[in-house]
Amino acid sequence: HLSKVMQRLAKINLVDSIRGPNGGFYLKNPIELVTLLDIYQAIEGPLEEGSCFNKNGVCPFKNCIFGGLIDKMRHEFRQYLSSKTLKDLVEKSQSDR
Repeated sequence: HLSKVMQRLAKINLVDSIRGPNGGFYLKNPIELVTLLDIYQAIEGPLEEGSCFNKNGVCPFKNCIFGGLIDKMRHEFRQYLSSKTLKDLVEKSQSDR
């Protein structure tokens, strides 16, 4: 599973790889430029606002029974992910030690 995740990150140029016994993956951009939204969308696909929470994407109701709650949650989730970078995670991890 991890190899598929890394392939997806490589596909959008977040990481690159070096082959061989001492190879591996490395970030192509500074950590302060890589947002959690970049990573999320590389792995899960676009985080679209305005689409129904229903699996097939089409709401069976004339008026959404959630009253716009799902759109608000998606919007806030998107805002949160776009405001956090890998640098933020590293700093948080180091301060938690």
